[in-house]
Amino acid sequence: MAYDKEDIINQCIEVITREECTEIVEIISHLPISRPTFYLWELDKLDTIKDAIEQTKVNLKTKLKKNWRKDDASPVLQIAAFKLMANDSELEKITVSKVNAKVENIQTVIQEADTDPQDAPINSTI
Repeated sequence: MAYDKEDIINQCIEVITREECTEIVEIISHLPISRPTFYLWELDKLDTIKDAIEQTKVNLKTKLKKNWRKDDASPVLQIAAFKLMANDSELEKITVSKVNAKVENIQTVIQEADTDPQDAPINSTI
């Protein structure tokens, strides 16, 4: 059966919105075409589909953060919401472990040995 590519694109957008899909693989199972056809038509590269997925992600994150900020939310969720919204200095203050990386210009010094390692006697006990 031949499918109309534009119709499939519209179905993708509908599926993303209805099922709140955040990944390409979630969309494919709801379509009448196979996975190879989806990728052969390069639907995963279309900006309309990418934009719909991105909008769904933004909407879901907004819902989650809104729920996490409620007074009756668990403290863990409230802290997670704060961490998502905090600036760097606020985040540093509530982070348990802080890692500061300082890279200095370190020069490696190689010294030549006085003797050749091949000249050294071999001591083996078997």
